[in-house]
Amino acid sequence: MWIETLREKPEGETIDVLLGLTCATLDIIGIAGFGYEFHSLEGTDEDELAKAFMGVFNSNEEKPSMLAGMFMILCHRLGIPTKQSRRLKANLATIRRIGMGIVNDKKTVLQENKGDEESHGRDLLTLLIKSNISPDVEKDQAMTDDEIVGQISTFLAAGHETTSSSTSWALYALTKHPEVQTKLRKELLSAGLGDEPSMEDLDRIPYLNNFVREALRVYAVVPLTAREADCDIVIPVGESYTDIYGNVQHGIRVQKGDSIGIPVLAMNRAKDVWGEDALEFKPERWDNLPEAVKDMPGIWSHLMTFIHGPHSCIGYRFALIEMKALIYSLIRAFEFDIDPSLQITAKTMLVARPCVKGDTDNVNKMPLICKIAGRRT
Repeated sequence: MWIETLREKPEGETIDVLLGLTCATLDIIGIAGFGYEFHSLEGTDEDELAKAFMGVFNSNEEKPSMLAGMFMILCHRLGIPTKQSRRLKANLATIRRIGMGIVNDKKTVLQENKGDEESHGRDLLTLLIKSNISPDVEKDQAMTDDEIVGQISTFLAAGHETTSSSTSWALYALTKHPEVQTKLRKELLSAGLGDEPSMEDLDRIPYLNNFVREALRVYAVVPLTAREADCDIVIPVGESYTDIYGNVQHGIRVQKGDSIGIPVLAMNRAKDVWGEDALEFKPERWDNLPEAVKDMPGIWSHLMTFIHGPHSCIGYRFALIEMKALIYSLIRAFEFDIDPSLQITAKTMLVARPCVKGDTDNVNKMPLICKIAGRRT
């Protein structure tokens, strides 16, 4: 898509890479998640499911004022419909209707072709339905059709918004650190893996993996999350502290039902863990991590980006390989820069998506100057 745009423009052109990556990740999760073709990269705007999903998760809408926000909350509690609630209800109904059709179609294929494994498909939703209707699953343990349909939104939210935003921030980091971009491109071009490397190949490229780790550390796109305590407990702390009453404490007392905020981004950038250069973007740090980092929890690479424990991100492996594959392809094909007059900031509504500070249209975007890189070797 970008190749055609830039072919006749050797000096490059400004492209909203967030938009392109959003289309790419939507197409990827559609196929891998539930065997559905969105055709987003083809530039069509006709898919009903895509429009409904974007309507639910769209962060480009103008943020309401405090007064308007309070009014919306009041209307919700009183059961009074608003323009926003009607639109949300309509979009959710569309997602359920189309999703139920997808589920029913897949169940029909599975039932009509029980002995033909080749016709079943390998997308996540098919595998989920196949497991759910297995005779080995007790009836009271099986998911209902509504619960299965609910997974479509889960797949889309987890495998679409976060990956497109993470990759956009990674490209932004390359514009701010051209020496990193040059080193990364040199490594990728000299790897000799062609246009379609395997997952194992991507995992064996040292600087690419360092770069992805650093991008997910510095630009964690879910900067804050929360968990609810299911029992009373005292959480131990690394160092004792003095509370507001002057008492020295060695733990944090939590009661059942308490909501606990987890500052993911703050932990990823903590100087007492990562060192005085914690705020700097340095992929080389991963070759020699401070000892304090090795004690950090995290399901992957001592980072809190994907959280830790039984409620960590279930799709983190898919997200990582998707991000590596996108970066591998893009950096080999294009060079990225940015207009120095632009200031990129984050607008967070669940996911920290980039936008241009002071831009009057208040739209999420990552405008980067792109041009075709030198001939591949």
